[in-house]
Amino acid sequence: MGWVSRMMASWHARFGVAGYSRRPVHEAAGSGRRARAWQPGNPGAIAALHATGHDLRIKSRDLVRRNAWAGSAVDAFVTNCVGTGIKPQSIATDAAFREAVHALWWDWCADADADSVTDFYGLQALACRAMLEGASASSGCGPAGPRTASKCRCNCSCSRPSTCR
Repeated sequence: MGWVSRMMASWHARFGVAGYSRRPVHEAAGSGRRARAWQPGNPGAIAALHATGHDLRIKSRDLVRRNAWAGSAVDAFVTNCVGTGIKPQSIATDAAFREAVHALWWDWCADADADSVTDFYGLQALACRAMLEGASASSGCGPAGPRTASKCRCNCSCSRPSTCR
């Protein structure tokens, strides 16, 4: 065996080229004595969240409530992500039309929340916070349509749907 062959064999053994490698690149990928009985499942992201999503959501929300570091991290992310919110500006050339569009937008922003708790920009911050805390940011419009004031959001039989959580 020439010196080039020995050097190439050494290089292949060191850097893990197939056929020459003695150890896997990642130790967790090995199939040694301790790992032979370990048969991990691979359910995929959706199946894993479906199986454990409820517990993860509860623990995540609890962590944000009880841990000041987690709470301030969520606050900082929401502040940096949403900022001052989406503020569209019309590029119409007619000034009267442009002002009318802006007035309609501002009127709608004030009435965007069906519960009248916040405005459109507050809803943006709530959606971002819900996405971070519990991976749930639904708009309230599903197959049954938008919810009305008489229907409770959690479909319970309470008498005060605007305060139910």
